[in-house]
Amino acid sequence: MKMIAPAPALVRKADDPAFEWRICGFSALLERGATPASSALFRCYGYEWFLQVIPMHDRPGAESPYVALGLVLSPTKLKSDYIIDAVFEISMYNHSNGTYCGYKASYSFDVNRTHSEKNCLVPLEQMLKSSDFLVDDICVFAVGILKLHVYPSKNTFLFMKKKHVLVQKKHIIVQNIFLQKKEIIKGTCTWSISNFLNSTLPVHSPSFEVGGHKWFLQVIPMHKKSGDKIPYVALCLCVSQNTLKPGCTLSAVFELSMYNHSKGTYHGCKASYHFRVKQKQSERKCLIPLEELLKSSDFLVDDSCVFSVRILKADVSSQSKPIVIPKKPITVQNIFLQKKGFIKGTYTWTMNNFLDMKLPVLSPAFDVGGQKWHINMHPLGDKYSTNSLSLYLHLHGGKKLPLESGMVIELTLCIMDQKHGKHYTVTGRFVFATEAKSGWGWSNFIPLKTLMDPSRGYLVGSNCILKADATIIGSSNDG
Repeated sequence: MKMIAPAPALVRKADDPAFEWRICGFSALLERGATPASSALFRCYGYEWFLQVIPMHDRPGAESPYVALGLVLSPTKLKSDYIIDAVFEISMYNHSNGTYCGYKASYSFDVNRTHSEKNCLVPLEQMLKSSDFLVDDICVFAVGILKLHVYPSKNTFLFMKKKHVLVQKKHIIVQNIFLQKKEIIKGTCTWSISNFLNSTLPVHSPSFEVGGHKWFLQVIPMHKKSGDKIPYVALCLCVSQNTLKPGCTLSAVFELSMYNHSKGTYHGCKASYHFRVKQKQSERKCLIPLEELLKSSDFLVDDSCVFSVRILKADVSSQSKPIVIPKKPITVQNIFLQKKGFIKGTYTWTMNNFLDMKLPVLSPAFDVGGQKWHINMHPLGDKYSTNSLSLYLHLHGGKKLPLESGMVIELTLCIMDQKHGKHYTVTGRFVFATEAKSGWGWSNFIPLKTLMDPSRGYLVGSNCILKADATIIGSSNDG
């Protein structure tokens, strides 16, 4: 039988990568066997990619398994009749000498060949014995894309020349993944809030994806139960309105919890809810009295509080079988709230022809914190509203934000009472980020009957005045 020589040692020093993927808890990945793990998407030169690590890859002719890595192209940006010839470097970070070591590789991607060949980086046994690539159970993988050629396939355009894509140096994109050894769960988001005591209004987490749907958490720091004067810290699960189709019901079973720092465990309750287009927010679950939270160090440490949700089951009623929710690592999202140094902005939008407006309309752009924003108004309500005006704040040109971060915005939208000064005001806190949705607001901002009531003063003739106050109160990242 022909023997195949083992893969060479990682002696080639790689250039600084375009994407770095840090896996914290690599041994937990090994306990899951040879199942590949994929990074989140990253964008590079107009295309979307991700890395895939195979912790126990069997290389033909080798006696022991290898840690292997592959580059994967997301086909969403690729035309069906085109080919991408890519030259790239696959590498691991050597903690001992502070360099990336790996291989230079190439592959021709198309819509039917989105996964490069698996590159064996290091024998698993060697990696576990050495402190070069695995330190404190942390392993770092990386890729640098050196050259791209994009051209039509021969079947379509035989004589056209290849298009060269100029690859320029970019900042390194870093993504972290945290793996558990025990209690592996289905579709989980853990959300850490720093400076929790600054939160008095409901706050929304960044969105996360489970079972093909986008979700987010909402924490209500001072929620009052019916018939109870004591405020509670409450939590609820919300589904993105763009996820649901009219007429469909998404029935979900989930667990809402808080992290107990003293015991190192999560404590909460199991719940269920039937989500629909106009019912996208579950009932609020009271987790702990606010007074008890403030007196104890179990759930609040250094003014930081950690919330979590586990989605156990999701079933769309219009389909015959439930959504399969794969077991996956925890997605960790952090927000950091400021105590001072807020960046504030105010914009007033005067409309002299409100009664003539039937279709959605955007306000002129205005500046807050160096970013451009605009208000999106649906005068007759959008498809998620019930006889109400819909209002949203949108980040104008959100691609300028760093991919790994976002802004926590306290937003107040107000329709001015031009007769009595009793303005109609709604306030909320949202995370604006590039990877998530770029607009937040309210589909049922004000009932149309209330807005049109001439005694209220919101409309004088056809004149309507809308005021927006936006304050940047913190930042957000994905761990």
